[in-house]
Amino acid sequence: MRLHPLLACLALGLCGLPSARGASGDDEWRSDQPSRVEANGDSFRLTSPSASDLTQVILPERRLESGRLEADVRFVSVLNDERWIALLGRVDAEDPEPYLQFIVRRDATGKSGLEIARRLNDDWQIIVRGRAESAPSLGTWFHMALEVDGQHARGYLDGELVVETWWHGGAPGLGVPGFQVSGGVAEVRAIEANARPKQKLASTSAEVTWVAHRGLSREAPENTLASLSAAIEAGIPAAEFDVRSTIDGELVLFHDDKLARTTRGQALDPRRPVPQPLPEYLAATTIAQLRQLDAGSWMHERFAGEKVPTLREALTLCRGRLLAVVEIKDVTIGFEVARQIAELGMTGEAIVISFHEQALRDVRSTVPEIPTALLDGDVPSVVTTEHIDALIGRARRIGANALDLSYRWITPELVRRVRRRGLGLYVYTVNDPELADWLIGLGVTGITSDRRPR
Repeated sequence: MRLHPLLACLALGLCGLPSARGASGDDEWRSDQPSRVEANGDSFRLTSPSASDLTQVILPERRLESGRLEADVRFVSVLNDERWIALLGRVDAEDPEPYLQFIVRRDATGKSGLEIARRLNDDWQIIVRGRAESAPSLGTWFHMALEVDGQHARGYLDGELVVETWWHGGAPGLGVPGFQVSGGVAEVRAIEANARPKQKLASTSAEVTWVAHRGLSREAPENTLASLSAAIEAGIPAAEFDVRSTIDGELVLFHDDKLARTTRGQALDPRRPVPQPLPEYLAATTIAQLRQLDAGSWMHERFAGEKVPTLREALTLCRGRLLAVVEIKDVTIGFEVARQIAELGMTGEAIVISFHEQALRDVRSTVPEIPTALLDGDVPSVVTTEHIDALIGRARRIGANALDLSYRWITPELVRRVRRRGLGLYVYTVNDPELADWLIGLGVTGITSDRRPR
């Protein structure tokens, strides 16, 4: 399909092409739903018939690799305030998925009013969220811009930087979902793209450590000896696991504070039912009660009979085989975690991580030789130098050797500042190969994943 010449300037200027101002307007737009796209003078309208149905227009011959994609847009009518307008990059112009998009919802002030998200296999991966100070009114024009520098993207609303994260190249376009059947449309008045130099990402010659999340948890039940053994068999160099305490003081591998998800109250031996009532919370459970539970069959029957392991059992299995990345879930157990690591002679084969600063202080005061890393997943929509320096300051105050951050935290500037301060930088939980490649290129220390490295 061919739209109004003003609309064809979307990708001109990307990858060093001339400015959109001097374009001839011959670029060919394409939509998988041409009947929903209407050119109208100096603008066009996109209509989407339902909340689960996306209408897109793209330029299949162009790639949004490095440049700035801009649009003046307005909501004409919407099904509800959760609907959005998106600037996007489709990886393969011939395939509807995967694609990345920067969205502005009708209620841009909500928790997820602004997002950069990836669509893959009919599922959404929310990469970063933000919110605006005010929401665009129906019928009111507002300005969206998506700035891409290689594998990094920044989203702007009315000239203000509102979200930023990683990006992959793709055919540039726009999309709307969930507008009303009867006249519900998004309208775009002008689109412009300006060339920008491709950003050179930081690189490192140091090897990045791949960390199996809760053991190799895509292939075996999380936080069990089976998942740690799977990581060893896969040749993965490190494994993370979570540690909590039972009511009688035994340290065990368990993520949730409640028992239900990974044990379901099932007995190891069906002929010997677990005495009822079983406590709801692990912290109220004795080690004797816990050892009667089946921690494997929830994932697959071939893991039936897998026990909840103790910390000592897990460390013994890891010794000489895996770097043990021990996450402390209970703030009071830092002393005992450090003591067990030292007793097994593993101060050089373990790193202790936690969201609890006090737990890391306790580890360092007990056995200073054990490396520690501060966890943080409370990610702002835009990561500023003030945010980065505050994180670094927290880590340095407690004597941590590294930060362990959600991938939503990561920007090139964060990596540069953290590494310049001499701190390691681990990133969780990374299951997208392209995201992993970007992080490796930036120079992170380690990547925590449910999957094997490719």
